[in-house]
Amino acid sequence: NNPLTIINGSLFLLERQFQKKDARPEVIAGHFERIHETVSHISSVVVNMRAMVVKCEGPAKQVVKINDLFCKSLIFCETKFKNRSIKLESICQQGLSINCQPTQITQVLLNLFSNSFHAIKDLEIERWISIKAWSENNLIYIRVIDSGNGIDNEHVKSIFTPYYTTKSIDEGTGVGLSISKKIVEEHQGTLEYKLFKGNTCFEMSFPFPLERKF
Repeated sequence: NNPLTIINGSLFLLERQFQKKDARPEVIAGHFERIHETVSHISSVVVNMRAMVVKCEGPAKQVVKINDLFCKSLIFCETKFKNRSIKLESICQQGLSINCQPTQITQVLLNLFSNSFHAIKDLEIERWISIKAWSENNLIYIRVIDSGNGIDNEHVKSIFTPYYTTKSIDEGTGVGLSISKKIVEEHQGTLEYKLFKGNTCFEMSFPFPLERKF
């Protein structure tokens, strides 16, 4: 499915609905949601492909509060999650910061949120996504976990391979996780998949920011 074809088709069906005297609000809302999801997908593809082919140093790293990164990332997702009755939980240990390029770490979080969304949006069980940050053993950890029951073993070894995906063409290109891992490693961190209490989990670790000397 070509994303532009999906948008064009949804707009056509919306026009048909608005021409009816008995237009159904739930049908209209569904078409708008489909357009929103497709535009988000196109935006993600563009950002990820640019990261794959263009080596850009970007702005200098800065010490950023992790809670601020959480807030900025979740702004882009809240409406989409709410429309699918996906509960969001954000827990951040007070005072945690990392030295990073904020836009890059935000992109990593958005990639992980997007993966969780597509994995659980049609599940019959309770749908939720939780993000947590804490410090332990001189490292800072960020964990994104959802109500999915994990990734099949046959796919686990390949999930960080560029262009490897189990999604349909209109949902993913298979570059999000590989780019996310590269970004995290460029920040001297790690990104790993884990099964946490039976649920799908991706966990990042980062070094503490160096103390500034004046």
